[in-house]
Amino acid sequence: SEIKKLHNKLGTTFIYVTHDQTEALTMGDRIVVLNNGITQQIDTPDNIYNNPANTFVATFMGTNPMNLINGDINSGFLKFGNVSIDMNNLFLNTDKTRVVVGIRPEKITTSYDPEYHFSQIRFKSEIIFEENLGSYRNVYFEFGDKQFCAIINSNIPKLNEIEFAINPKDLRFFDYETKEPLI
Repeated sequence: SEIKKLHNKLGTTFIYVTHDQTEALTMGDRIVVLNNGITQQIDTPDNIYNNPANTFVATFMGTNPMNLINGDINSGFLKFGNVSIDMNNLFLNTDKTRVVVGIRPEKITTSYDPEYHFSQIRFKSEIIFEENLGSYRNVYFEFGDKQFCAIINSNIPKLNEIEFAINPKDLRFFDYETKEPLI
């Protein structure tokens, strides 16, 4: 916070190098994400978090990385994890048959959330483990062949199995080969 205050007071350009993504997101006006010395994305913190340039940035930025899973498109349906959804319900127009599907942990709701009833993708999963962080919990569960994380409110009862839901508008899609976003 002292560096940010000094930056604001001086009103000049600072270049701050950090491996701490939280520092980068909170302090930066513009962020350069590097992977092995190669620039992955240069953008605002909001765009880097919400519109990552590739799967590396998606899983690197954020205290909890974006959940990613491979998906297959066949006969107008996208199958990923334990669910299959009609492509007409998605915000995706592609001729690909294989994609990577991403969802941020805070975008996964439970049957205890008001938003749950507006979500079209619903599934149950057994809880693997939880991290209690005070006002919220990180809940880890199996989804297809991947371990996913959801951030849930601490007042939700601790259960062995939870009903989860995802709103299709919160999904992000990446090309299976290039790992870049599909528009």
